[in-house]
Amino acid sequence: MAPFETPQELFAKCKRNARPLDKKSLAQLFDRVVDRLTFSGRPFKSEPNLDSALSTGASDDAEYKQIIREAWRYRALVKFLKKHSSRELRWHLLALWLQEEGICEPKEFVPPEIYKTLTRENRARLIVSIADFQHFHRIEAWKPYFERLLADRRAGKDLKQSGYDEDAIVSAQERRSAVAAVCDWLASKNRPPDATTLRNAHSRISRAGEVSQEF
Repeated sequence: MAPFETPQELFAKCKRNARPLDKKSLAQLFDRVVDRLTFSGRPFKSEPNLDSALSTGASDDAEYKQIIREAWRYRALVKFLKKHSSRELRWHLLALWLQEEGICEPKEFVPPEIYKTLTRENRARLIVSIADFQHFHRIEAWKPYFERLLADRRAGKDLKQSGYDEDAIVSAQERRSAVAAVCDWLASKNRPPDATTLRNAHSRISRAGEVSQEF
């Protein structure tokens, strides 16, 4: 958000961002949710506790701990790869490891046919409709406007004099959450769907992939 962006300017920007997603953008958003579901775990669930094992007080303790931790991870990785002969399991672990190390994202590393196999189950069980994705997109697009409105209200500003939409002010009156305020406001403008339907759609998508909108 620009530092001197007026409520009117922010409203116009959110309105542009809230335009319905096209098929390509919907597919990208769906893929991101599936990707998060498939590759949300950590490759190493338990690591040795080095805080008590190495506590000499020396300035290079942290460096020693990092070396030992990386050596432990390497041995754990090799042990897993030797133990499991499944190509899919091996690719999955390597993808998680590369992602955790900040080297690359799973889709950039895993071959397309293996990626398709790894994500197949989550694609099948991700039971959300196109409408859910569109509702999620619109709510996320308008959320910055209502976050700013609620922040200015907490600061004691005169919202109407500041230039906020009067219907938006009314919708946010009893709300502390920007998402809840957005849903009430959108429902008042576009019935159906109602506010509950919008909130549930946003919740389903958020829980499924913990995604934030970037379109």
